[in-house]
Amino acid sequence: MAGIVTAIGIVIAGILYVMEKQWSPRLAVDITASTHLLPDTEPGKAIIQAKFSITNQGRTSQSVRNIEVGAIEISHAGLPDASGDMIGKEIFHFTGKPKQIGAGETDYGFVEIPVSCGRALVRVIVKVPQPPFNPDIPAGQRPVYERKILVPVKADCKRLADTGQPVPG
Repeated sequence: MAGIVTAIGIVIAGILYVMEKQWSPRLAVDITASTHLLPDTEPGKAIIQAKFSITNQGRTSQSVRNIEVGAIEISHAGLPDASGDMIGKEIFHFTGKPKQIGAGETDYGFVEIPVSCGRALVRVIVKVPQPPFNPDIPAGQRPVYERKILVPVKADCKRLADTGQPVPG
């Protein structure tokens, strides 16, 4: 008899856990990037178009604030920093406007990053703070959903110049 009561208790606890997780805020973030040459300008100028999506996987609407998009030029191979990324120089930074994302909805954002075709490799990063947003926590210590993509700008520019076709990301 005690075994049956224990089993029923475990099943009920599992159901309550799953139901509680459905109501907690959860976001999924994705990023893609493509390189495009700038028409009618001096040679060697391009745009990286970064497209990112934020999907609300929870059952409640979420307010998303302080979305950051950055680009870092990686100029040479060396030792990685504390996060495991190659050290580079920030060439672009953008903070987006607040967004309200309904339950089960996806919000898309686009950022155009001007670059020189002389840059070998650019890392594009999207950081979305985990809800609920707390402005009292400094930006570097705030828990975030972070996605990164490497864009081989120099190779993309050469391919674009040779073929005239856009380079998909």
